[in-house]
Amino acid sequence: NRYYGVWMAKNAAQVQEALADANSVAQEVISAMKTVFSFANEHQEFKRYEDCVQRHYKLNVKQTIISGVYYMFVSTFLTNMGVQAALLIYGSVLVFDGSMKAQTLLAFMLYQGQLQEYFSNLFN
Repeated sequence: NRYYGVWMAKNAAQVQEALADANSVAQEVISAMKTVFSFANEHQEFKRYEDCVQRHYKLNVKQTIISGVYYMFVSTFLTNMGVQAALLIYGSVLVFDGSMKAQTLLAFMLYQGQLQEYFSNLFN
């Protein structure tokens, strides 16, 4: 979680920097439009702006992919599978110990699954 936060902070700074570079290029070209036209430099300035916008786009896509994978793993796998596995293991120990009936464990697992789904929908 800490590594993800550090990476997100670095990437957010890079995204802002890329956007600032694109805005800077656009502002330079617009303010010096006559100079750009007099040297027939439109294509080069367009390419310069396009490169800045592409860098910004790639950083945003990278951030979206990393965030999606992170939340998919943490929210879905660890929450759903981890809780279910822990309950099943502990419940099995109680059933084999004779402290709980198998029917009670099954009912609790089903109830817990529904409750977890409701809370997941509530928080999303």
